[in-house]
Amino acid sequence: MTKRRVALAAGMALLLAQPAFADSLSESVQDLLDDVQRQVDDARVWKLHVRPTFSQSVIYTDNVFLNDRAEQPFRLIGIAGPGGFTADPGILARRQSRLRDFQNVESEGRIDDLIVKSSLGLGFSLPLNPTKTKLFQRKSIEVLSVTATNSEYMDRNELDNTNFALESEILGLFSDLLDFSWGDRLSFRLHDTYSKIEEPLDTPIVDLQQNAILSTQFDDFGRTENLLEAEVGYDYGRLDAKLGGDWKLLRLDDRELRQAEYDRYGGGIEVGYDLPWIQNKRAFIAGDFDKFSPEDRAGDAGDLQALNSGDRKRAVVGVEGELFSKKISGRIEAGYLSWAPDDDGTSADRNHFNAPAGLVELAWKPWSDQKTQFQLSYERAADASAIANFNATHKGTISMSTEVVPRSVDLDVSFGFTRTDPSEGPNSRLYDFGVGVTYHAFEQADFNVRYAFRYADSSNELFIESSFQRNGRQYSFISHSDGDFYANVLELGFDLRF
Repeated sequence: MTKRRVALAAGMALLLAQPAFADSLSESVQDLLDDVQRQVDDARVWKLHVRPTFSQSVIYTDNVFLNDRAEQPFRLIGIAGPGGFTADPGILARRQSRLRDFQNVESEGRIDDLIVKSSLGLGFSLPLNPTKTKLFQRKSIEVLSVTATNSEYMDRNELDNTNFALESEILGLFSDLLDFSWGDRLSFRLHDTYSKIEEPLDTPIVDLQQNAILSTQFDDFGRTENLLEAEVGYDYGRLDAKLGGDWKLLRLDDRELRQAEYDRYGGGIEVGYDLPWIQNKRAFIAGDFDKFSPEDRAGDAGDLQALNSGDRKRAVVGVEGELFSKKISGRIEAGYLSWAPDDDGTSADRNHFNAPAGLVELAWKPWSDQKTQFQLSYERAADASAIANFNATHKGTISMSTEVVPRSVDLDVSFGFTRTDPSEGPNSRLYDFGVGVTYHAFEQADFNVRYAFRYADSSNELFIESSFQRNGRQYSFISHSDGDFYANVLELGFDLRF
C-alpha cells in the first residue's frame, strides 16, 4: 500500500470518527452557505450570472483497464531459424516470456485502485424573459461553462490526469437581431461542446484498445472531441419546424488508435404539429443526413486512410408529449436508417446497413404528489466504428428515482444494456447496473454514495496472424482481441453548487 493510499485511509478514518452534525452546527453551516449564495446571486459579469460548482469524490474500482482475468492479447505460435521450425508449446511459452517484444504488450490483467477526483466548474448564465422562457422551455441559458477535473490514482501514479470541458450556447429570436414581421416566429440556436479527456476510466477509449485496435501502447488515453450545432426554428400556432446542421470531430492521441479518428458533417429537418383533438401531444416527421470522413494518421504510411468514409441517412415519424395517460410522457419515433460506405479506404469492408431504426423515451410518474419516477429508453441506431464501416447498436435503459426521505434522501437505480455489432469485427454485449443514494445535507450541498457493476461479453473476436525477425529467427504470433471484462466501482462523493 503506497503512502498516498495510507494517507487517504487515515483521513477518511478521522472524518468518520467525528460526531454527527449537531443542530446548531448544521444551522451555522446553512447560514454560511446562504450568505455565499447571496453573494453569488449578486455577482454579475455584464448581464451574466456567475454559477460556481465543486465536487469531490473517492472512487474504488477493481478493474482500472477493463481487462479480462486471463487476457492474452498476443501468443507466439512458431519459431523458424537455423535449427529448423518449432511449434512446441513449452518452448514457445518460455521464449515468449523472455522476449521484450511480448513483455512490452503483455496484458496487466485486473488492477484495482483508489482514485481521488476533484472537479471545479464555473458557469455564466443569462436569464430569459417570460416570452422566451415559454418558447424555449427554460428560464435561462448557459452562455459559457468551464469545468476542470483532476484525478489522482493512489497506486498507479502514472495515470494521474486532468480533463477539461467547455460548453457554450446562444439562442434567441430573430427579432433580437433583425426588425421584420416574422421575427418573433423564427428562433436560432448555436451550441458548442469541447472536451479534452485523458481519463483511463473513460470507457470508450479502453473499449477501443481492448475490443478494436490491437494496440502496443496502452498508456495514452488522450481524446479531443468537439461538437458544433446550429439550428433555426419556426413556430406559428400549432405548426413548428426546425432546420439544423452540426460538425463533430474526434481526435485520439495514441498513435495506434488514430484509425478511429473522424469528422462528421450533418444536417436535418423536423416538422411538427400539435394535435388539436389530443391535448399535450405533438406529431412530427424528421430526416437527417451525416457524412463520416475518417481522419486517419495512423501507422508509418502517413496519410493512408484505413477505414472507408460513409453516408448515414435516417427518416422517422413520431409523436411526443403525454402518451397513453397523463402520468406518462415521452417521445416515440420509428423509421428507417441506412449507411452506405465509400471505397476510399484500405479496408476490405464493403458492408451496408439498411434496417428499421427508432427511439423510445418514456417517463412514468405513478403518484402526482410524490417525486417517484420510472424511465425507459431504447434506441436502434448505427454510428461510427473504430474497426469497420459502422457499428449497429441496440441501447436500452430502465431507471427509477424516488425520495426515500422527503426533501432529504433520494434513491436511484438503473439497469442498462448495449449491444454493438460492427459491420466487421467483434460483437459485444455490455450490461450496466447502478444504484445511488443522495443526501441533501444543505440547500447547496449534497453527499452521495454510488455503486456500479459493468459486465461485457464479446464474440466473433479478431485473430490476426503476423511475424517479426530477431537475431536470424522469425517469430510467428497471433494477436487476439478480448472484449470480455467485469468491473465493480464504488464512489463516495460531495457536491457543492450555487
